[in-house]
Amino acid sequence: MPDTKSCPECGGKNPRSAERCWLCAYEFAAPPRDTGLPSATPPPTRFAHAADPAAFSFSLSTLLLVMTLIAMVCGMLAVAPGLGVVLAIFSLPVLARTSGVVRKRRELGLPTPPAKRVFLFISSLFASLVTVAVVGIASIGTFCGLCIGIGSIADFSEGAVWIGFLVAIPAAIGATAGVVVLARRWTRTRWRRDMREP
Repeated sequence: MPDTKSCPECGGKNPRSAERCWLCAYEFAAPPRDTGLPSATPPPTRFAHAADPAAFSFSLSTLLLVMTLIAMVCGMLAVAPGLGVVLAIFSLPVLARTSGVVRKRRELGLPTPPAKRVFLFISSLFASLVTVAVVGIASIGTFCGLCIGIGSIADFSEGAVWIGFLVAIPAAIGATAGVVVLARRWTRTRWRRDMREP
């Protein structure tokens, strides 16, 4: 029997008697101890409501992922400032979503190794880029299509152009709202999927 056990969260090696992983603070299930006495619950203490300090800690793998992201954004800012700003804007909500998924999975008792965290981050970044692109294409396409269509029917007279704008703007807003609703449903489906997958 080996003297160490692997953490299901980060893969770190821990002594067999460890109650918590030294690397990511994952709490191992304690084996039941048979004392022969009926179990008694300890009396409540004055500080029973205090928060668990492990809930506010970061694992080493999470810290390394965040530092890698910061290095990528800084490198992109140095090479192509415009793309670096876009990457920074998109990566902050994606990082928040990935942290939320990992925290929720930990609460459910599902391990999230570093490779899974990287996959969650990259898939969330891709999903946010696709969502923004689809929303932009839907709103701009609807607006331009209706303006050109109404303008060509009315030979681009001044009154027809204003009517085209008055019809195209609400249609573009409606198309954008429809795409946002669909994107929200897709995001919820992805969240549920991320909670179920091991």
